[in-house]
Amino acid sequence: MLLQRNVIKIGIPLVGVPLSVLLNRYTTLVAGRHARAVFRNEARVIELAEGISERSRHPQLML
Repeated sequence: MLLQRNVIKIGIPLVGVPLSVLLNRYTTLVAGRHARAVFRNEARVIELAEGISERSRHPQLML
């Protein structure tokens, strides 16, 4: 009974901490990849819009 209690007391943090670190790392990487993709697409749209409006003689008509 006492041994079982000590195993649970030590075993749960021994397994839980590395597991939570790995899960945190994975979710952070996934969120970072998603943010990079979203901002990359947004930057492309902004670049294209600026290029089109610079070449236009009447940029107010672009709206």
